[in-house]
Amino acid sequence: MKTSYCPNCQATVRVHHDYGAGYSDLYYCGVCDTELNYNFKFCILAAGKGTRNNDVDGLHKALLPLENKPVISHIIDKLDKKVEVVIAVGYKSNQIKTYLDAVYTDRKITYVDVDNFDGEGSGPGYSLLSCKDELQVPFIFTSVDTLVKEDVVFNFVGDNWLGVSEVSMENSMDYCLVRGSKYLDDLYYGTGNRAYVGMAGIHDYKDFWNALEDRKILKDEYQVIHGFDGLENIKLIDFTWYDTGNKKSLIIGFKEASNVLEKLALKSHSGKYKIIIIWLPEKLNNSAANRLLKTIEEPQDKTLILLITENVSKILPTIKSRCQVLSFPPMEHNVLSKWIKDEYDLSNERSEMLASLSEGQPGVAINYLKNDEELRLFSETFASSMRISFKKDFTELNNWVEKLSLLGRDQIIDYFSFSSSLFSLLVKHKFGDNNAIALDWFDDISFKTDGFARLLETSKLSFVLSSLDSAKLDIQRNLNAKIVLLDMGVKLMSIF
Repeated sequence: MKTSYCPNCQATVRVHHDYGAGYSDLYYCGVCDTELNYNFKFCILAAGKGTRNNDVDGLHKALLPLENKPVISHIIDKLDKKVEVVIAVGYKSNQIKTYLDAVYTDRKITYVDVDNFDGEGSGPGYSLLSCKDELQVPFIFTSVDTLVKEDVVFNFVGDNWLGVSEVSMENSMDYCLVRGSKYLDDLYYGTGNRAYVGMAGIHDYKDFWNALEDRKILKDEYQVIHGFDGLENIKLIDFTWYDTGNKKSLIIGFKEASNVLEKLALKSHSGKYKIIIIWLPEKLNNSAANRLLKTIEEPQDKTLILLITENVSKILPTIKSRCQVLSFPPMEHNVLSKWIKDEYDLSNERSEMLASLSEGQPGVAINYLKNDEELRLFSETFASSMRISFKKDFTELNNWVEKLSLLGRDQIIDYFSFSSSLFSLLVKHKFGDNNAIALDWFDDISFKTDGFARLLETSKLSFVLSSLDSAKLDIQRNLNAKIVLLDMGVKLMSIF
């Protein structure tokens, strides 16, 4: 028997453990006369930038490949499909959402957007606390950097527990260390040989939240360890731990290359072709590349090997020289517009608008289609920016900067991409391009395409576009968002 809380009325109840079902407790609430099973939830902290892997260009740490599968899939695939997954997202959140929404159509995933995911005051504790409203039941949480071999703890939350693993004394300064044996005595930074792996099970969630809300900064970040101060009888569970936050684990090595060859050696059961996709081949080390060279150069009959990269120049020359390079340029406007119209049964005006804004990128068009609120936000923000620039209203500019800076860094970058695309369309509209269709798609947003386009002076167009691109680059370089936005706003005021 264990004390818990009724999810219906929040009354205190006595819980009877029954783990035969593999994932739930049984309880009876005398207050609301309810006898039900309640499922725990599983939370993945994936909001941060992954600075230990800053040499991996353009890809969120959750999607980095390990044995030909993104890191986050290694975590989710351990869970029963009945378990709801809550994911804290921030940096490059659209990458994570797009991937998971496409792959896990059969399970419930809830995203929590973390507003502060980089720099002082951010950290795993802040991300986890952002998920509090979604985690009002027992839950397990883990950093997306954390993979463990064992899977038994993924089935239920019957106790408060903390995941630990042995580390070498010479590397212990890099981790949060644990004192204690069966029950937790202390968490600290220093030297030792048992590290907290970034994963824990929280049964007494109310006590945990109360303690975590009284959080303090450690190493410039809010850590989750303060939540453990509110718990009693925390069990320690030993794991075989893989720290994927270490960039060395992201290299495609000899073992992974051998796995590719083993799969190619299998006979095709029903199809004519065997197809292997190698994601990010620039991560092949020399031994792995040498292992694959012969097969890539002379594949078996009816065998296709596809190497997918965003930067062909980073692929080892020995690999690239044996491949045929196929580039995928942006789709032609008319082709993309027709595809969007037919695929999603949209009006001509809507499909034309999405094709124009996406600049030939189907993924971007689909994202705008599925995120109408974001499209509205970007449109309103752009319209406000242009009005402020023409009026030269510094008070309104400051308000605009404050409002936009509250968005996540990734969303600000997306806004600048949107603004550059929209401004380019306005330029085309000015000069009579038929593809630059009217962009007044929100009736309640005070912005008229024709009138604005006529006000644009040809001599100033390139300066506006370069200012937008420069601001986007500064945000990507992690400069202070308020300073970048204010600087760009002042520049636009100076030319209008």
